[in-house]
Amino acid sequence: MAQQFSEPVELLSSDSDVTIQLDNQTADTTFGGGGKDGDLYVRDSADRPAIHLNGNAAKIRLGTVGNEGDIAVQDNEGRDVFIVSGHYATCYLGAEGNEGDLFIRDSEGRNILNVNGHLAQVTMGTGGNPAQLRLTDNNGRFAFNFDAKHAALHIGTTDNEGDIQVRDAENRVVFNFDGASSRLRLGANGNGGDLEVMDSAGRRVLNFSSQYAALYLGANGNEGDIRVRNDAGVDTIRLDGQSGDIELVGADCAEEFDISAPDDVEPGMIMVIGEDGKLRPCESAYDRRVAGVISGAGGYFPGVTLDKRRVTEGRKPVALVGKVYAFADASREAITLGDILTTSSMKGHAMKATNPSRAFGAVIGKSLGRLDNGQGLIPMLIALQ
Repeated sequence: MAQQFSEPVELLSSDSDVTIQLDNQTADTTFGGGGKDGDLYVRDSADRPAIHLNGNAAKIRLGTVGNEGDIAVQDNEGRDVFIVSGHYATCYLGAEGNEGDLFIRDSEGRNILNVNGHLAQVTMGTGGNPAQLRLTDNNGRFAFNFDAKHAALHIGTTDNEGDIQVRDAENRVVFNFDGASSRLRLGANGNGGDLEVMDSAGRRVLNFSSQYAALYLGANGNEGDIRVRNDAGVDTIRLDGQSGDIELVGADCAEEFDISAPDDVEPGMIMVIGEDGKLRPCESAYDRRVAGVISGAGGYFPGVTLDKRRVTEGRKPVALVGKVYAFADASREAITLGDILTTSSMKGHAMKATNPSRAFGAVIGKSLGRLDNGQGLIPMLIALQ
């Protein structure tokens, strides 16, 4: 029969310091004391220290060379629901019939990280403590940051740009957002990329097909439009999918020409063809070499400009069709609505054509305004003849 003690038993070292105390009143066992560290060893059949409680390091060690350690915690039905396996260096939570969960709480006791074994779900953050997921690169920089507070995903950092890559079943990069070049690439060799945008009714209203190199806008019940705006936010170009119209804010169709002495030319001037083939302002009445009007005067601008080149020095847009504002001279004859206009002897100005025989081939257009006397800008309709 095991020996029982009614009083605490102390095992003393040679210098009378307490090293082990067995207290049956408090059901406590004390190791160490009086300046000595306490240790507890449990050995296996091969006399190896399989369990070691180290008082000096405040450390528990399970397992030893040739005999790895495990931790197993059971539920009330005897299932191992928490296992730390030394052999596999693995931690398991849960068992059949009793799924595992992991909770981490902040300083206010709120569950800020929950790994839910039942739902196979990881939840981070809680009310009052939003979550962040951060990954650092090999220089300790936050290269990946998901900020729940601002619902923002940041990839890349200083000197380490971010990329997003999605691969297909053959390991081809078919979606690549390149942070270095700010470029989005869809598709790869053997797997063309497409871009599709759906409306709220599930209709494909924008489709860029790489196979046909075609852009489709609109769908049955939802026509497509293309709108281009200026820096004031005004639509200046519109391609109307419903009517099939191309709508331009500009008032004329112009073409760029080489200009003699371009610094002496301004919008609204009447231009004629010079001997060198370049255009210059008119300087004689009823000039049959008349070519058009320099665009851009009085608030009218070209809707279409032809023959536009990268090098524009010495070139200007000349209105050939449509409405323009033009310089006019009414010093000899007042100009009224609908009057036929031709060149005048005043440089760059039009005048009313009163001689039909001389006007043939020298008509620049029709007046859309009035000028009773003197010189000024008037609206006109280009109608070369």
